Amino acid sequence: LNTFFQTSAQLSDPKIRFDLLSNRWFIAIISYNKSFTAGAWRLAVSTDATPTTFVRWTASISKSAPDFPALAVNDDKVVLTANAFRGNSFLGTEFLVINKANLLVNGATSAASTYFQPPQGLFTIQPAHSLSSTCSGTPSVCTLYMAAVAYNSATSLRVWSVRGVPGAGGVTVATVNRTISTLSSPPDAKQLGTSVLIQTNDNRLLDAVYRDGAFWVSANSACVPASDTGTRACLRLIKLSTGSSITKAQDFDFGMFNRYFYYPAIQTDGSGNLIAVFSGSSTGEYASVYASGQKTTELQNTFQAPVLIKAGEHAYTPF
Repeated sequence: LNTFFQTSAQLSDPKIRFDLLSNRWFIAIISYNKSFTAGAWRLAVSTDATPTTFVRWTASISKSAPDFPALAVNDDKVVLTANAFRGNSFLGTEFLVINKANLLVNGATSAASTYFQPPQGLFTIQPAHSLSSTCSGTPSVCTLYMAAVAYNSATSLRVWSVRGVPGAGGVTVATVNRTISTLSSPPDAKQLGTSVLIQTNDNRLLDAVYRDGAFWVSANSACVPASDTGTRACLRLIKLSTGSSITKAQDFDFGMFNRYFYYPAIQTDGSGNLIAVFSGSSTGEYASVYASGQKTTELQNTFQAPVLIKAGEHAYTPF
């Protein structure tokens, strides 16, 4: 990664997105100093649909270090989000809006951008990567959606609507809150072969995607599955409908008896079907990879039985 980003700085948390609208690859990462008091977002953009040649771009932050970054692209802008820290002190959420057209000029090493410094509210803003156009109206306005919840336990979801482009009229941001079922941090996950628990962290949003008016987000949650008596790590999936207003369409947990599911990554296909890939474990199973989903023809707030993609082979025992 240091070779790829052409830097000797400490790097962490890479993210990769392929943008269907421009046929380009976008790769983001953070860099930071040893005291975690200053850092930067680093972004590489491919020069075409083949990810072999890239242009690199850096946005430095002198007063804090970005952590747990996220990356999303829509028709006219690229958004990078992060949790801002100064040492061990959490300063709040932050995000950067970049002029996409500037980034697509091969050889360009600069791009117009607007920085929204901390605190922007709540914890871990997830921007929705756009798989279809988000533009509407005359003149055309393209909206990139983002969402976040309060740390550890939340009963509402905040949605950001980001419009406009830096360097071409400016950026405007509007927010709205929508009530959700209580989203609480899950217990750590049990696994086969050891008493060491797998950390499921907290209730922050983990992924977000937009296609054709549907805005999905995912998270880890605490739930008691059907016929169970204990609280497990479960998947939380929330669907919002966008348009003249933002409304909640679905909001549900998915778990199974005596099992732990966590870290869902989500995507929708061209027909709007939801696909999720996630980890699962139990006292009788090593951490394994599963997939599941929901077809547009199925009942809302339901999820298909998970399909095992790769069974774990050993216990996960981090240092």
